[in-house]
Amino acid sequence: IQGIIDHLGYVRDLGATAIYLNPVFSSPSNHKYYTSDYLKIDPAFGTNELFQKLVHECHEKKMRIVIDGVFNHTGTEHWAFQDIVKKGDKSKYVGWYNIYSFPVSLPPGKPNYECWWNFGRLPKLMVENPEVKAHLFDVTRYWTNMGIDGWRLDVPNEIPHSFWVEWRSLVKSLNPQCYIVGEIWDDATPWLKGDQFDAVMNYQFRNACLDYFCRGTTSPSQFAERLARTRSAYPDEV
Repeated sequence: IQGIIDHLGYVRDLGATAIYLNPVFSSPSNHKYYTSDYLKIDPAFGTNELFQKLVHECHEKKMRIVIDGVFNHTGTEHWAFQDIVKKGDKSKYVGWYNIYSFPVSLPPGKPNYECWWNFGRLPKLMVENPEVKAHLFDVTRYWTNMGIDGWRLDVPNEIPHSFWVEWRSLVKSLNPQCYIVGEIWDDATPWLKGDQFDAVMNYQFRNACLDYFCRGTTSPSQFAERLARTRSAYPDEV
């Protein structure tokens, strides 16, 4: 984070008006998608106080900060999951995950709990559990109130629409201008009706470009048709 602060002038001079960061919360993995604590900046990157400074410095330079929200799953090192590992069915966090049996079987063994695409190190959160939802809303409130300008949401298609409707209401109540962009790979129309996301990572556009410019598997007319289809599917606002 200090490195980003040190080079903000350079980034601004490139013409960038916003910086999107992959996950920065505490995690044992190099990519930081195995969240262990949503309320703590990973020590490899810095501290919460240093991140607050980054937000301030960005705003001083008329730049914005978007961070990654990985709410569908945690890592096995998350404190709630670790409590289940230690206490079994006596843990007060059992309902935070879908545990099939006890004791919990950690990788490299076969996971006996629901996880993201069967990756044992990514146990899935039960976001409709009121306690889990309250925790994730507290996390959202904490970072949004710190002054971030947007959220990029990881695999949001695996979380119910009802959750995102409530989540959006919370975010917009804290900062009406806070940008919400979701990682949706296919048609994102259900998330772009004005009650959930402001936009999505446009993989349909990406794939059309790759097929035409890189792979050479589509003709100019087919490429134009795919772009037109995307434009017609989504409202102009998104």
